Amino acid sequence: MSKRSSPNLITRRRFIKIGGTGAVAVLAVACAPAAPAAPTAAPAAPKPTTAPAASGAGKPGGQIRYAMNNEPDSLDPAKTAQASAFNVMMNLYDTLIWQDPVDLKYKSGLAESWESTPDGLTHTFKLRKGVKFHDGTPFNAEAVKANFDRIVDPATKSPQAASKLAAYQSTTVVDEFTAKITLKTQFAAFYDALSQTWLAIASPTAQKKFGDDYGRNPVGTGPMMFKEWVAKDRIVVVKNPDYNWGPPFWNHTGPAYLDQITFVGISENGARLTAFESGEIQVMETVPEGDFDRLKKSGKYQMVVARTPGSPMTIFMNTEKAPFNDINVRKAIMHGLNRTELINAAFFGLYSPADTPIADNTLYHSKKAVGMYPYDMEKAKKYLEDAGWKPGPDGVRVKNGEKLVVDFVDLTTYEPKVVATQALLKPLGITVNVKALDQATRVAMGHKGEGHMFSTALLDSDPGAIQLVYHSRNLGGFDWSRIKDAELDKYLDDQAKEPDTTKRAALLEQAVMKIMENAWSFPIYNFARLFGVSPKVKNFRTHPIGSYPYLYEVSLE
Repeated sequence: MSKRSSPNLITRRRFIKIGGTGAVAVLAVACAPAAPAAPTAAPAAPKPTTAPAASGAGKPGGQIRYAMNNEPDSLDPAKTAQASAFNVMMNLYDTLIWQDPVDLKYKSGLAESWESTPDGLTHTFKLRKGVKFHDGTPFNAEAVKANFDRIVDPATKSPQAASKLAAYQSTTVVDEFTAKITLKTQFAAFYDALSQTWLAIASPTAQKKFGDDYGRNPVGTGPMMFKEWVAKDRIVVVKNPDYNWGPPFWNHTGPAYLDQITFVGISENGARLTAFESGEIQVMETVPEGDFDRLKKSGKYQMVVARTPGSPMTIFMNTEKAPFNDINVRKAIMHGLNRTELINAAFFGLYSPADTPIADNTLYHSKKAVGMYPYDMEKAKKYLEDAGWKPGPDGVRVKNGEKLVVDFVDLTTYEPKVVATQALLKPLGITVNVKALDQATRVAMGHKGEGHMFSTALLDSDPGAIQLVYHSRNLGGFDWSRIKDAELDKYLDDQAKEPDTTKRAALLEQAVMKIMENAWSFPIYNFARLFGVSPKVKNFRTHPIGSYPYLYEVSLE
């Protein structure tokens, strides 16, 4: 039974007083979703929440400004893993296949049709004719081969796309418009991975022309074309007048309705909110939780809650640094950090608690690990005592003359979460230093292990992509807990190529139990992205994994 200790409770008023903004905007590291191998099968998981399907024709013309909570690092699908990059890239690129946001089946994209061999190792795609990249380069099978070969090339150092092609062996150009992709092993997530923008097809001509600067000069086949990127200010994309090859589930054909979209990264919650309410911004993502209900009740805006599957918003504990190199200290956090109070204080109770590495609306979610670490202050204190951390005269625990002090490194918009964690761990005798930084610095420090605690969520329709944050191959990447465990790696590797759904579910459950038994991370809440949309914006809806909007369909009233 959970124990509640009144000194550890934190009121919203007290939370704001100690330095929070009253709300935090969430930024997830995006990960391509995955699904069973059948080319047209929908994932057998609860359907993610999306905005209503678009209906009716829109009026061509006009432009919008879209506020994100950080600036992307790159617009090269092969060289980024950020949600903000995905937001922009969805408009610039097309994929071989698309996933319908309503029935979740795979539909034609740059590939008109496809077929697979019974062993799941060979996949042949008949490509769409008459498609050109924004620079005039013709789309063909050579472009498919060039992109996929580049992604898996170690020199590319792909942080995300390469994991979606982990089983890739080669692409054979059968003829100009037929590409045969061969895999080394079965890959249960292959078709879903192909439907994600991480595996979008870029212009090989532009990649060669710009080299390492391609991410700042992206060229795709999508409904919008890149115009400019002014660092720390804006990214501008404009209508592709030749676009006529969108997926069949979109609400119109031909060019996009909007003439221009300007993406701006505003990390500070108040500034982003002010820009939206003033009318300077027409679409705002990561609405501060404390303002969401107010904006909704005003009746002035369209407010959208886009629940996402994948991995919950999670705190990762750096196991290479003391004190988290001691499992007893990690278990003290698992029992001693009250996630309900954290959600109430930092997120105004808007999200549901999560206590496993896989969100409860995700394929193969297992309940076996649910409730493994109930909130229990006394048990948490006992773990710290067993680890040698004794209460000091000022309340901070001490061991061998060193105080129990940890750095929680996070994005500026996450600061309320970090401040709430600081307050909730203080009664345990743990001092948490708040390190609220810009996105690039935060990610770099996470990759290098320069801190004790980090947090992010993983947007994913299939649980297999948790390898991005738990597999040792991603040490130096998003393996922010610095896990190096051969048994866990094997579970994650084996599930990726297991075609039998029952066996795959069992492997994922073993991976989850391994993570939880070792207390490598602390799941907080089931992730959702909150959007505020101007009433002038019509036909706003989101991608199947809930977080990325289809701006091709958007028009202005």
